[in-house]
Amino acid sequence: LRAIPVPVLYGVFLFMGIVSLSTNEFWQRFKMFFMQGSRLPDYPFTKYLPKNKIHMFTFCQVLLFILLTVFRSVKVIAIAFAVVIKICIPIRMYLLPRWFTEEELILLDGEDDEIEALVEKFENDGHVEEIVDEAEDQNAAFNYTTDAAYTVVPARTANKPRRRRKLSASLKSVFSGK
Repeated sequence: LRAIPVPVLYGVFLFMGIVSLSTNEFWQRFKMFFMQGSRLPDYPFTKYLPKNKIHMFTFCQVLLFILLTVFRSVKVIAIAFAVVIKICIPIRMYLLPRWFTEEELILLDGEDDEIEALVEKFENDGHVEEIVDEAEDQNAAFNYTTDAAYTVVPARTANKPRRRRKLSASLKSVFSGK
């Protein structure tokens, strides 16, 4: 093992880490912060959960990751790293169930068998994308894009008829550049 240069080992581990990112669910959800709603990948949690719930769960995980990184890198408090790891358990067991339902937590953080059973239950009950549609209707007022005819259209209307609204004269001048 001493015959292998350390930079080569670092390179191998870096390569393995980058290659495995595509299979990491946390990384997939983190990338969803920067995606359009219509381009979300087809996962059970994107199919049955509103986007704001997915983002809220991912944001909690990002905050815990930053906390762990800070505790690990600051030498004075690095001794408490194990305590921070242990604090993650009660957060998951007691704090997150206050913000999410049991089904949401299973879809976001459950085992594969639990997720498959829940999806099967949803499909048998006829519960397909109802939650997501309700959340989109609530958030439609905040996601507007414009097209060439100076109309405002909700950004995620791929399968819905377009709802057009007339823009006021001041907004027309803003969009036309006059």
